[in-house]
Amino acid sequence: MWVPSLQVHRSCQSWCHPWMRRIQQVSPSATGMQQPFLPALRCYTQSTEDEGLKKLRRYKRMFAISLFSGTLVFAWFLKRQKGLRLKALLEDFTRLPIDESLFGADVSVYKYKGYIFPGQLVMSGVFEELPHFQFREEDVVVASYPKAGTTWIQEIVYMLTHSFKRTDASSEVLETRFPYLEYPYPGIKSLAAKQGPRYIKTHLPLSLLPPSFTSSNAKLIYICRNPRDVAVSYYYFMRLLTQCSYQGSFSSFINMFLADMVMYSPFFEHVLGYWRARHNPNILFLSYEQLHQDPVKVVKEIAEFLNVDANSDEVNYVTACTSFGSMSANPSVNYEHWKDLGFAHKDQGKFLRKGEVGNWKHHLSDDEVVAFEKWERKNLLNTGLDFMYEKSSV
Repeated sequence: MWVPSLQVHRSCQSWCHPWMRRIQQVSPSATGMQQPFLPALRCYTQSTEDEGLKKLRRYKRMFAISLFSGTLVFAWFLKRQKGLRLKALLEDFTRLPIDESLFGADVSVYKYKGYIFPGQLVMSGVFEELPHFQFREEDVVVASYPKAGTTWIQEIVYMLTHSFKRTDASSEVLETRFPYLEYPYPGIKSLAAKQGPRYIKTHLPLSLLPPSFTSSNAKLIYICRNPRDVAVSYYYFMRLLTQCSYQGSFSSFINMFLADMVMYSPFFEHVLGYWRARHNPNILFLSYEQLHQDPVKVVKEIAEFLNVDANSDEVNYVTACTSFGSMSANPSVNYEHWKDLGFAHKDQGKFLRKGEVGNWKHHLSDDEVVAFEKWERKNLLNTGLDFMYEKSSV
């Protein structure tokens, strides 16, 4: 029988595992018919080891690819879900173009069922929750278009319903005592969970109040103010808020106001919605000018509406404690803490600025007054509503 050479190729030897070479050293008799099997054994071992490494590498590669692919798929899924959520959130809203140069902050506005709302409210999802909010019979709501005297009425209501006790620096701030229904803080869910009588502020038009209001027998007080003074007060308020940081001219703001492009507009639709419901026994419609002209009379009217038994001394005391001067100096209602919290600029005046009737005369140009008069006549025609634009001499 032919026997192949016993010499092992160097390259094959170099590949073999060290322990194979050890066999040769320990068993030098491994010659003859046995030696041809050594190279095969060496190569088999190397081949087995190479296959194991290859499999390990394949598994590692497959794991890395799977992990990377899974991450991409998960990211895509989250993005898709976020997109679907945003689409559902904005389904009934239309984002409106604004002149960004007029604002020192990132401001967005949306139109919803005919009204203008800030993007902050829209993105909070509150409009999805509002229809499910349940009013209760013991609730008291103060509603208004912004800058119409909301804070004034809130504090009057709170004193009348809390044993005529005056609030001060040791009291909870007004936004905690009298939460803002549609604002993200403290939030509609927190308000819904609150026990006992609730005191609620809102700037929503009547048509957008939660449907439960109609059957709840909750009490609602609406305060309106002449649009010229509202516009002036609103202008300063938009400059004060860091979330808006309005930096445009006064005339630019007046144009926006008359075009019903500021938050919670249209102004007249807002006011007239509540005006037409004034005969509802659970709605009390008041004007800022009435309250300014005869505060004692209006405070007494509010007490009667809320079924609060208040004598003359108590009514006079509430009136004195809620005068503009008293409230302006009261840390629990003057919103000066907003400056420390970063919600208001420290160099743009105060939240409670003037509290006057007819301050518009110091701001509006002749052309702007004409524009207001035309706008007012058009919207008040055949409504039975009229405004007082100057302080009465009576």
